[in-house]
Amino acid sequence: ASLTVDESEEISSVDFFYTQQGQPDGGKDNTINTKNRFWHHSPAVKRAGKWNAQLPIFSLDNPLWVYANVHYKLKKPIAGAGYYYGRYKVDSYNLSSLMKVTDAAELQSSGVVASLRRDMQIEDFKGDWKKEWFTYKAEKWGVKTHKIYHPMWLAPREAKISIDVKCETPNQLIVGIDGYAAEVSLSGKNQWQKVMFSAGDFKDALNNPLQNWIGIKELRLDCEENLRPPKGSESKSRKVGAEWKGKKPEFRKLQWIN
Repeated sequence: ASLTVDESEEISSVDFFYTQQGQPDGGKDNTINTKNRFWHHSPAVKRAGKWNAQLPIFSLDNPLWVYANVHYKLKKPIAGAGYYYGRYKVDSYNLSSLMKVTDAAELQSSGVVASLRRDMQIEDFKGDWKKEWFTYKAEKWGVKTHKIYHPMWLAPREAKISIDVKCETPNQLIVGIDGYAAEVSLSGKNQWQKVMFSAGDFKDALNNPLQNWIGIKELRLDCEENLRPPKGSESKSRKVGAEWKGKKPEFRKLQWIN
């Protein structure tokens, strides 16, 4: 991908985002897919006056959707309120490019090669890893991703999910998948601790276990959350976890263990 950028103001970063899980033109709107499709991140490098990025893809059978974000530095910070009235202060602003779409036939005729393969490691937590995760509460460390919805990270049938965590004081870690969550006690002491879960370790608001990994969409890492019962249920929400104490945790090796 290549982008020409207005450089009349100072640029802090240029990032490309792309997916092959988009909505084809003319097709029936799939709102579940629209909400959960995964956007790969690719940092841009400037060459010959343009910003360029490599876009490794998983398949030649699906179209490719791509756009870019350009972050410009502000002359002075600006304060505001965002999702759920959360206050924030920023020192940059973002402009997004128009979306570009390349259909599968064009990918195939252009000699593009699908280079991404199935991967048991979901996240290595290195570099700009947070650009493939999101949050609505920027003041907290909890994050979410739709990586597990992408076929590249499809869970083996009998797999367990594993992650290494390090924190300075004892705390509770919540790993959430869709409407389910698993809770584990962390010992702290600034030592790496490996935690591992099977599908049945994840429980919903009614304490029912997750039956399997088929069709999972969203993965969350947090210290607490409220699990909501299904629509129409008279049951109350179930809170899991507790307020975090001390510095935010460190993570490594989020992966499927077969």
